[in-house]
Amino acid sequence: IHELETIPKVRVAIPEGAFYLWVNISAYMGKSLKGKVLKTSGDLCAALLDDQLVVAVPGDEFGLDGYLRLSYALEKEKGREAVQRMKTFFTSLT
Repeated sequence: IHELETIPKVRVAIPEGAFYLWVNISAYMGKSLKGKVLKTSGDLCAALLDDQLVVAVPGDEFGLDGYLRLSYALEKEKGREAVQRMKTFFTSLT
């Protein structure tokens, strides 16, 4: 969880007993990747999967556009790698 907070402009809602967390990525909505504007959390999730092979559920499917839903029910090392890939992705957006 704390590693996610190292990504600039990303805020994390600390879970209360769940195995997933909500990540506020609203600061990145409207940014571009390789010339494509990412307007929704769905756009951001699709681009994150395509660019960095990281799966996230778009918050707009839950009425929470501007958020990603991430599961943290995985090995610590895989989680760290996913966060590093997310950091690479988000810092590459223009």
